[in-house]
Amino acid sequence: MTTDTAQHSSENTLVSILCKEPWSGDSINDMSNYTINEALLTDDAFLPKSYIVSLEKGRFITAFDQLGEPRRLEYTPEYALRLTFDRSPYPPREEWRRPEGAPDAMKFWEWREFCGGKL
Repeated sequence: MTTDTAQHSSENTLVSILCKEPWSGDSINDMSNYTINEALLTDDAFLPKSYIVSLEKGRFITAFDQLGEPRRLEYTPEYALRLTFDRSPYPPREEWRRPEGAPDAMKFWEWREFCGGKL
């Protein structure tokens, strides 16, 4: 859901999405008690990957909300920015040690669009 005034830019870039060591700063964001990164992913998940990234400015709803029922759209939050990857920045299924459960249920490897800047 974009307006006609959406601004679009695209650029080739090398992005390092993951790191093996979780960041642990203040107690609110402390991730040390969670099982993440190398415990869940294979070594290949940490290799550098190239993406084509597009950043758009306009009025957007999330990809998840686009799947919703039309009558719900009037209550769906809109966002000013949308970041789109040519392929998901999440590791593909084969780079998860045990994809059964949440990864298979959520299919993170299919997520390509991310919205921000709630209007």
